[in-house]
Amino acid sequence: PLLRQALLACPAGWAPQEVMAELQRSHLLTAARGMMFIEEQRKVIALLAEHGIPVIPYKGVFLAEQLYGDASLRPTGDIDLIVHPDDVMRAKVLLVENRGYAPDYAFHSAQQEQLYIEQLHHYGLAQAQSRIRVEIHWELAQKGYGFAVDWPGIWQRAEPIVWHDVPVRQLASEDLFVLLAIHGGKHQWQSLRWLADEVALVRQTPNLNWTDICARARAWR
Repeated sequence: PLLRQALLACPAGWAPQEVMAELQRSHLLTAARGMMFIEEQRKVIALLAEHGIPVIPYKGVFLAEQLYGDASLRPTGDIDLIVHPDDVMRAKVLLVENRGYAPDYAFHSAQQEQLYIEQLHHYGLAQAQSRIRVEIHWELAQKGYGFAVDWPGIWQRAEPIVWHDVPVRQLASEDLFVLLAIHGGKHQWQSLRWLADEVALVRQTPNLNWTDICARARAWR
């Protein structure tokens, strides 16, 4: 979608018609998928808020609207939500019992499930009918990656806002920049979209505090 947006600003005929037609089809599909994800994410966040579970939306349609002002300009694969570690199991049960989600894995015992949470960084669930996935995050990477993210500080700096009529917390821009870099680096920057997000954040926030960004990058390894 960002490529199509850039090409539309070029002189007529600059790109082949068949290329523009394919990009338009892709953009329309992304727009339709984005609308579906916004509605489901809104319902999920409202459900968690109703039960006293604070949420920080991360990536997905929330980030698309935050950085580009339009959810159709960033393809979305799932719903990523950050919660406090103590709220992970409650959030999982609420999604299973109220939104029809099923966990990615069938654990043999509560102890095994707890061990998974202690060692991993997110809990994945999916709806069978819509195939929408939710990933409940309490970390951004497994312990083996060696990051030391200051989550208490992130939660303290996150700003309470209302998104599509539901209460959420929005990451401070400096925290968002470093967290997006952690995500991209963890995956070896396989998607150009992740780099475009960082560029969009810098453009949108000209007063970024680079001293804080560098300090957090060092402190969080």
